[in-house]
Amino acid sequence: MKEFSTFTWISIFALSAMLVNSVGIWVIYKNKDWAEKAKEEDV
Repeated sequence: MKEFSTFTWISIFALSAMLVNSVGIWVIYKNKDWAEKAKEEDV
């Protein structure tokens, strides 16, 4: 099995975090009404 360097692991983590955040932002953008409703209920 290949050993990955620390830089490789950090890069994998950063890219996966970027992907998850991008999907989350896109979902909120597509569901603005739901997001506004949830925001109002939380206050």
